[in-house]
Amino acid sequence: MSEACRSCRSAIVEYLDAVGIAEQKLKGELANCDLSATDQTQTVNPDKLFWEKKQGSKGEFEQTSEKANQNSDAWKVLVAKLKANHGFWQDAGMKYWFHVKNEAVVDRR
Repeated sequence: MSEACRSCRSAIVEYLDAVGIAEQKLKGELANCDLSATDQTQTVNPDKLFWEKKQGSKGEFEQTSEKANQNSDAWKVLVAKLKANHGFWQDAGMKYWFHVKNEAVVDRR
């Protein structure tokens, strides 16, 4: 076996050893992770929000705002969902987005 092959083989073995150690560490971390502690149960319910019909250049859409919903929990969940999805979210055939980069107003179509 040439020196280059021995060197390459050694590097591969060293890499695989490191990956194995990282894998074991990750498995240990995941085993200790309490997923029930995170609040992933909050679901968006747009029907709990006040929506006003509007007419835009692309047709009719609906709009709601922090003010119209008095900063309710349903509003906060919708805004959090939009922020987590870079300002755009689709659900049940509807598209939701922040109105002209204004996070206090949300449109849907």
